[in-house]
Amino acid sequence: MNQPTSFVHGGEYSDYNQIKLDFSVNTNPLGIPGNLSYALTTNVDVLEKYPDRRSRELCLAISEKRGVPSDNIFVGNGASEVISMLTKVIAPREALIIEPTFSGYERALLSNSSNISYYALSRDNGYTLTPDFISFLDRSKCEILFACSPNNPTGRIIDLALVKEIAEVCEKKKIFFILDECFMGFVENSDSRSCQELLADHPHLILLDAFTKLYCIPGIRLGYCISSNNELIKALYDAQPEWSVSTYAQLAGKEALMEDKYVKRTTELVSTERVFLIKELRLLGFEVYDSMANFIMFNVPARLGQSRDLQEFLAKKYHILIRSCSNFKGLAQNDYRIAVKLHDENELLIDAIKDYLSP
Repeated sequence: MNQPTSFVHGGEYSDYNQIKLDFSVNTNPLGIPGNLSYALTTNVDVLEKYPDRRSRELCLAISEKRGVPSDNIFVGNGASEVISMLTKVIAPREALIIEPTFSGYERALLSNSSNISYYALSRDNGYTLTPDFISFLDRSKCEILFACSPNNPTGRIIDLALVKEIAEVCEKKKIFFILDECFMGFVENSDSRSCQELLADHPHLILLDAFTKLYCIPGIRLGYCISSNNELIKALYDAQPEWSVSTYAQLAGKEALMEDKYVKRTTELVSTERVFLIKELRLLGFEVYDSMANFIMFNVPARLGQSRDLQEFLAKKYHILIRSCSNFKGLAQNDYRIAVKLHDENELLIDAIKDYLSP
Protein backbone atom coordinates (compact mmCIF):
# COMPACT_ATOMS: atom_id res chain seq x y z
CA MET A 1 0.00 0.00 0.00
CA ASN A 2 1.23 3.50 -0.80
CA GLN A 3 2.28 5.68 2.12
CA PRO A 4 0.58 9.06 1.59
CA THR A 5 2.44 12.31 1.73
CA SER A 6 1.64 14.69 4.58
CA PHE A 7 -0.66 17.07 2.73
CA VAL A 8 0.60 20.46 3.92
CA HIS A 9 0.65 23.40 1.52
CA GLY A 10 1.90 26.97 1.36
CA GLY A 11 -0.04 29.42 3.49
CA GLU A 12 -0.51 26.79 6.22
CA TYR A 13 1.23 27.45 9.53
CA SER A 14 0.42 26.66 13.14
CA ASP A 15 0.09 30.34 14.06
CA TYR A 16 -0.65 31.88 10.70
CA ASN A 17 -2.33 34.97 12.23
CA GLN A 18 1.08 36.34 13.21
CA ILE A 19 2.40 36.23 9.61
CA LYS A 20 2.84 39.61 7.93
CA LEU A 21 4.77 38.59 4.80
CA ASP A 22 3.99 35.27 3.14
CA PHE A 23 6.64 33.80 0.84
CA SER A 24 5.15 30.31 1.16
CA VAL A 25 2.46 30.74 -1.53
CA ASN A 26 3.38 31.21 -5.18
CA THR A 27 0.87 33.84 -6.24
CA ASN A 28 1.57 36.86 -8.43
CA PRO A 29 3.58 39.51 -6.52
CA LEU A 30 1.65 42.25 -8.35
CA GLY A 31 -1.59 41.20 -6.68
CA ILE A 32 -4.96 40.91 -8.38
CA PRO A 33 -5.15 42.96 -11.63
CA GLY A 34 -7.01 46.24 -11.23
CA ASN A 35 -9.44 45.64 -14.09
CA LEU A 36 -10.27 42.20 -12.77
CA SER A 37 -10.84 43.57 -9.27
CA TYR A 38 -13.13 46.27 -10.68
CA ALA A 39 -15.10 43.73 -12.70
CA LEU A 40 -15.68 41.55 -9.65
CA THR A 41 -16.76 44.42 -7.40
CA THR A 42 -19.14 45.94 -9.97
CA ASN A 43 -20.83 42.72 -11.09
CA VAL A 44 -22.07 41.32 -7.81
CA ASP A 45 -25.48 40.77 -9.42
CA VAL A 46 -24.12 37.73 -11.31
CA LEU A 47 -24.29 35.89 -7.99
CA GLU A 48 -28.08 35.89 -8.33
CA LYS A 49 -27.81 33.55 -11.32
CA TYR A 50 -26.99 29.87 -11.52
CA PRO A 51 -23.66 29.31 -13.32
CA ASP A 52 -23.45 27.69 -16.74
CA ARG A 53 -22.63 24.06 -15.99
CA ARG A 54 -20.32 23.84 -19.02
CA SER A 55 -18.70 27.29 -18.60
CA ARG A 56 -19.34 27.85 -22.30
CA GLU A 57 -18.44 31.55 -22.51
CA LEU A 58 -15.24 30.98 -20.56
CA CYS A 59 -14.34 28.01 -22.76
CA LEU A 60 -14.79 30.22 -25.82
CA ALA A 61 -12.55 32.88 -24.25
CA ILE A 62 -9.86 30.29 -23.47
CA SER A 63 -10.28 28.89 -26.99
CA GLU A 64 -9.71 32.30 -28.56
CA LYS A 65 -6.78 33.06 -26.28
CA ARG A 66 -4.94 29.78 -26.74
CA GLY A 67 -6.04 28.86 -30.26
CA VAL A 68 -7.59 25.51 -29.40
CA PRO A 69 -11.16 24.27 -30.07
CA SER A 70 -13.53 25.10 -27.24
CA ASP A 71 -14.73 21.49 -27.07
CA ASN A 72 -11.16 20.51 -26.14
CA ILE A 73 -11.44 22.42 -22.84
CA PHE A 74 -12.73 21.27 -19.45
CA VAL A 75 -13.14 23.93 -16.73
CA GLY A 76 -13.15 23.03 -13.06
CA ASN A 77 -13.27 24.46 -9.56
CA GLY A 78 -9.51 25.00 -9.45
CA ALA A 79 -6.81 22.78 -10.91
CA SER A 80 -7.28 20.52 -7.88
CA GLU A 81 -10.80 19.61 -8.97
CA VAL A 82 -9.61 19.01 -12.53
CA ILE A 83 -6.94 16.61 -11.20
CA SER A 84 -9.54 14.82 -9.06
CA MET A 85 -11.96 14.55 -11.97
CA LEU A 86 -9.27 13.17 -14.27
CA THR A 87 -8.37 10.41 -11.81
CA LYS A 88 -12.05 9.64 -11.28
CA VAL A 89 -12.90 9.41 -14.99
CA ILE A 90 -9.72 7.63 -16.12
CA ALA A 91 -9.78 5.42 -12.99
CA PRO A 92 -6.24 4.06 -13.36
CA ARG A 93 -5.21 0.96 -11.46
CA GLU A 94 -1.53 1.84 -11.87
CA ALA A 95 -0.17 5.39 -11.76
CA LEU A 96 3.24 7.03 -12.01
CA ILE A 97 4.31 10.36 -10.51
CA ILE A 98 7.59 12.18 -11.12
CA GLU A 99 8.79 13.33 -7.69
CA PRO A 100 9.34 15.64 -5.84
CA THR A 101 6.21 17.49 -6.91
CA PHE A 102 2.78 18.80 -5.92
CA SER A 103 1.09 16.39 -3.49
CA GLY A 104 -2.35 16.87 -5.08
CA TYR A 105 -1.68 14.23 -7.73
CA GLU A 106 -0.97 11.60 -5.09
CA ARG A 107 -3.95 12.65 -3.01
CA ALA A 108 -6.34 12.36 -5.96
CA LEU A 109 -4.94 8.97 -6.97
CA LEU A 110 -5.13 7.59 -3.44
CA SER A 111 -8.76 8.66 -3.20
CA ASN A 112 -9.33 6.53 -6.30
CA SER A 113 -7.45 3.57 -4.75
CA SER A 114 -4.82 3.67 -7.48
CA ASN A 115 -1.50 1.95 -6.92
CA ILE A 116 1.21 4.60 -7.27
CA SER A 117 4.82 4.26 -8.40
CA TYR A 118 7.33 7.11 -8.25
CA TYR A 119 10.19 8.25 -10.43
CA ALA A 120 12.67 10.17 -8.29
CA LEU A 121 14.46 13.20 -9.69
CA SER A 122 18.06 13.59 -8.53
CA ARG A 123 19.50 16.33 -6.35
CA ASP A 124 22.82 15.76 -8.12
CA ASN A 125 21.57 17.27 -11.40
CA GLY A 126 19.35 19.92 -9.84
CA TYR A 127 16.15 17.83 -10.12
CA THR A 128 16.17 17.99 -13.92
CA LEU A 129 14.17 15.35 -15.80
CA THR A 130 16.57 13.69 -18.25
CA PRO A 131 16.11 11.35 -21.26
CA ASP A 132 16.88 8.40 -18.94
CA PHE A 133 13.24 8.62 -17.95
CA ILE A 134 12.13 7.31 -21.36
CA SER A 135 13.45 3.78 -20.79
CA PHE A 136 11.90 3.77 -17.30
CA LEU A 137 8.53 4.81 -18.74
CA ASP A 138 8.78 2.21 -21.49
CA ARG A 139 9.09 -0.51 -18.83
CA SER A 140 6.34 0.94 -16.66
CA LYS A 141 2.91 -0.65 -16.33
CA CYS A 142 1.25 2.66 -15.46
CA GLU A 143 -2.00 3.83 -17.04
CA ILE A 144 -1.58 7.48 -16.04
CA LEU A 145 1.47 9.71 -15.63
CA PHE A 146 1.60 13.00 -13.72
CA ALA A 147 4.38 15.52 -14.38
CA CYS A 148 4.72 19.23 -13.68
CA SER A 149 6.49 21.91 -15.75
CA PRO A 150 7.65 24.24 -14.27
CA ASN A 151 7.78 21.76 -11.46
CA ASN A 152 6.62 22.64 -7.96
CA PRO A 153 8.74 23.02 -5.80
CA THR A 154 11.92 22.94 -7.94
CA GLY A 155 10.93 25.46 -10.65
CA ARG A 156 12.51 23.31 -13.36
CA ILE A 157 10.99 23.04 -16.84
CA ILE A 158 10.90 19.80 -18.81
CA ASP A 159 12.57 20.30 -22.18
CA LEU A 160 9.89 20.34 -24.90
CA ALA A 161 11.76 17.76 -26.99
CA LEU A 162 11.70 15.40 -24.02
CA VAL A 163 7.99 16.12 -23.43
CA LYS A 164 7.38 15.06 -27.04
CA GLU A 165 9.31 11.80 -26.51
CA ILE A 166 7.30 11.07 -23.38
CA ALA A 167 4.04 11.86 -25.18
CA GLU A 168 4.94 9.47 -28.00
CA VAL A 169 5.70 6.64 -25.58
CA CYS A 170 2.41 7.35 -23.81
CA GLU A 171 0.51 7.20 -27.10
CA LYS A 172 2.11 3.90 -27.99
CA LYS A 173 1.24 2.43 -24.58
CA LYS A 174 -2.11 4.28 -24.20
CA ILE A 175 -0.93 6.01 -21.03
CA PHE A 176 -2.72 9.24 -20.09
CA PHE A 177 0.03 11.85 -19.72
CA ILE A 178 -1.11 14.78 -17.56
CA LEU A 179 1.32 17.68 -17.74
CA ASP A 180 0.67 20.40 -15.17
CA GLU A 181 1.61 23.81 -16.61
CA CYS A 182 -0.07 25.92 -13.93
CA PHE A 183 3.10 28.01 -13.48
CA MET A 184 3.98 28.31 -17.18
CA GLY A 185 2.36 31.76 -17.35
CA PHE A 186 5.20 33.16 -15.23
CA VAL A 187 7.84 31.97 -17.70
CA GLU A 188 9.20 34.29 -20.36
CA ASN A 189 8.56 33.04 -23.92
CA SER A 190 6.25 30.41 -22.46
CA ASP A 191 4.65 29.68 -25.85
CA SER A 192 7.86 28.01 -26.98
CA ARG A 193 8.02 25.85 -23.83
CA SER A 194 4.40 24.72 -23.45
CA CYS A 195 3.25 21.29 -24.62
CA GLN A 196 0.19 22.80 -26.33
CA GLU A 197 1.52 22.27 -29.87
CA LEU A 198 1.68 18.52 -29.17
CA LEU A 199 -1.96 18.09 -28.15
CA ALA A 200 -3.52 17.62 -31.59
CA ASP A 201 -1.37 14.58 -32.42
CA HIS A 202 -1.34 13.08 -28.92
CA PRO A 203 -4.88 12.41 -27.62
CA HIS A 204 -3.49 10.88 -24.42
CA LEU A 205 -1.69 14.13 -23.55
CA ILE A 206 -3.57 16.49 -21.25
CA LEU A 207 -2.43 20.03 -20.44
CA LEU A 208 -3.40 21.36 -17.02
CA ASP A 209 -3.55 25.10 -16.25
CA ALA A 210 -5.13 27.47 -13.73
CA PHE A 211 -5.94 31.12 -13.07
CA THR A 212 -5.10 30.94 -9.35
CA LYS A 213 -1.41 31.78 -9.30
CA LEU A 214 -0.89 34.01 -12.33
CA TYR A 215 -3.82 36.33 -11.58
CA CYS A 216 -3.50 36.11 -7.78
CA ILE A 217 -7.02 34.82 -7.16
CA PRO A 218 -6.58 31.69 -5.01
CA GLY A 219 -9.86 32.48 -3.28
CA ILE A 220 -11.69 32.05 -6.59
CA ARG A 221 -11.13 28.45 -7.53
CA LEU A 222 -10.65 28.19 -11.30
CA GLY A 223 -8.61 25.78 -13.41
CA TYR A 224 -8.90 23.88 -16.66
CA CYS A 225 -7.39 21.21 -18.83
CA ILE A 226 -7.01 20.94 -22.60
CA SER A 227 -7.08 17.68 -24.55
CA SER A 228 -7.76 16.73 -28.15
CA ASN A 229 -9.61 13.70 -26.77
CA ASN A 230 -13.18 15.03 -26.96
CA GLU A 231 -14.61 11.85 -25.44
CA LEU A 232 -12.52 12.44 -22.34
CA ILE A 233 -13.62 16.08 -22.12
CA LYS A 234 -17.28 15.02 -22.39
CA ALA A 235 -16.79 12.36 -19.71
CA LEU A 236 -15.27 14.94 -17.38
CA TYR A 237 -18.28 17.25 -17.73
CA ASP A 238 -20.69 14.33 -17.30
CA ALA A 239 -18.99 13.35 -14.04
CA GLN A 240 -18.56 16.87 -12.65
CA PRO A 241 -20.94 17.99 -9.88
CA GLU A 242 -23.62 20.45 -10.99
CA TRP A 243 -22.67 24.15 -10.93
CA SER A 244 -19.14 23.37 -9.78
CA VAL A 245 -17.66 26.54 -11.31
CA SER A 246 -19.40 29.60 -9.89
CA THR A 247 -20.68 32.56 -11.89
CA TYR A 248 -18.05 34.69 -10.13
CA ALA A 249 -15.26 32.31 -11.16
CA GLN A 250 -16.43 32.24 -14.77
CA LEU A 251 -16.57 36.04 -14.82
CA ALA A 252 -13.10 36.24 -13.28
CA GLY A 253 -11.68 33.90 -15.90
CA LYS A 254 -13.06 35.88 -18.83
CA GLU A 255 -11.77 39.17 -17.40
CA ALA A 256 -8.35 37.73 -16.52
CA LEU A 257 -7.74 36.54 -20.07
CA MET A 258 -7.77 40.17 -21.24
CA GLU A 259 -4.89 41.16 -18.92
CA ASP A 260 -2.03 40.92 -21.44
CA LYS A 261 -0.08 43.96 -20.16
CA TYR A 262 -0.36 42.69 -16.59
CA VAL A 263 1.06 39.30 -17.60
CA LYS A 264 3.95 40.96 -19.45
CA ARG A 265 4.76 43.09 -16.37
CA THR A 266 4.59 39.96 -14.26
CA THR A 267 7.07 37.92 -16.32
CA GLU A 268 9.50 40.84 -16.44
CA LEU A 269 9.29 41.42 -12.67
CA VAL A 270 9.57 37.74 -11.79
CA SER A 271 12.57 37.26 -14.08
CA THR A 272 14.44 40.23 -12.58
CA GLU A 273 13.65 39.48 -8.95
CA ARG A 274 14.31 35.75 -9.30
CA VAL A 275 17.85 36.56 -10.47
CA PHE A 276 18.28 38.88 -7.48
CA LEU A 277 17.10 36.29 -4.95
CA ILE A 278 19.15 33.44 -6.42
CA LYS A 279 22.29 35.59 -6.39
CA GLU A 280 21.75 36.74 -2.79
CA LEU A 281 20.98 33.25 -1.49
CA ARG A 282 24.07 31.82 -3.15
CA LEU A 283 26.21 34.58 -1.67
CA LEU A 284 24.94 33.49 1.74
CA GLY A 285 26.21 29.97 1.09
CA PHE A 286 22.93 28.21 0.30
CA GLU A 287 22.58 25.58 -2.41
CA VAL A 288 20.07 27.19 -4.77
CA TYR A 289 18.39 25.30 -7.62
CA ASP A 290 17.93 27.04 -10.96
CA SER A 291 14.29 27.97 -11.47
CA MET A 292 12.27 29.42 -14.35
CA ALA A 293 9.13 29.92 -12.28
CA ASN A 294 7.96 32.49 -9.73
CA PHE A 295 9.50 30.53 -6.86
CA ILE A 296 12.90 29.20 -5.83
CA MET A 297 13.95 26.10 -3.93
CA PHE A 298 17.12 26.09 -1.86
CA ASN A 299 18.95 23.98 0.68
CA VAL A 300 20.63 25.08 3.92
CA PRO A 301 23.88 23.04 3.93
CA ALA A 302 24.98 21.37 7.15
CA ARG A 303 28.34 23.14 6.85
CA LEU A 304 26.63 26.40 7.84
CA GLY A 305 26.19 24.83 11.27
CA GLN A 306 22.61 25.95 11.80
CA SER A 307 20.60 23.77 14.16
CA ARG A 308 17.59 26.11 14.10
CA ASP A 309 14.75 25.57 11.61
CA LEU A 310 14.79 28.46 9.14
CA GLN A 311 11.01 28.51 8.70
CA GLU A 312 10.38 28.71 12.43
CA PHE A 313 13.07 31.35 12.94
CA LEU A 314 11.68 33.65 10.24
CA ALA A 315 8.06 33.16 11.30
CA LYS A 316 8.61 33.78 15.00
CA LYS A 317 11.14 36.62 14.85
CA TYR A 318 10.21 38.41 11.62
CA HIS A 319 6.65 37.17 10.95
CA ILE A 320 7.81 36.01 7.50
CA LEU A 321 6.55 32.63 6.29
CA ILE A 322 8.50 30.47 3.85
CA ARG A 323 7.64 26.96 2.67
CA SER A 324 9.34 24.01 4.30
CA CYS A 325 9.81 21.29 1.69
CA SER A 326 10.31 18.49 4.21
CA ASN A 327 6.99 16.85 3.30
CA PHE A 328 7.84 16.54 -0.41
CA LYS A 329 9.00 13.06 -1.38
CA GLY A 330 12.77 13.00 -1.76
CA LEU A 331 13.39 16.34 -0.04
CA ALA A 332 14.85 17.02 3.40
CA GLN A 333 14.21 19.04 6.53
CA ASN A 334 16.65 21.73 5.37
CA ASP A 335 15.03 22.23 1.93
CA TYR A 336 12.88 25.33 1.53
CA ARG A 337 10.90 27.13 -1.16
CA ILE A 338 10.24 30.86 -1.44
CA ALA A 339 8.01 32.83 -3.76
CA VAL A 340 9.41 35.71 -5.80
CA LYS A 341 7.87 38.93 -4.51
CA LEU A 342 8.38 42.69 -4.92
CA HIS A 343 11.94 43.97 -4.53
CA ASP A 344 11.54 45.62 -1.12
CA GLU A 345 9.88 42.47 0.21
CA ASN A 346 12.66 40.30 -1.21
CA GLU A 347 15.22 42.55 0.49
CA LEU A 348 13.41 42.17 3.83
CA LEU A 349 13.60 38.39 3.45
CA ILE A 350 17.30 38.40 2.64
CA ASP A 351 18.06 40.66 5.61
CA ALA A 352 16.10 38.34 7.92
CA ILE A 353 18.00 35.30 6.60
CA LYS A 354 21.30 37.13 7.22
CA ASP A 355 20.23 37.47 10.85
CA TYR A 356 19.48 33.73 10.94
CA LEU A 357 23.06 33.04 9.81
CA SER A 358 24.68 35.46 12.26
CA PRO A 359 26.51 33.95 15.25
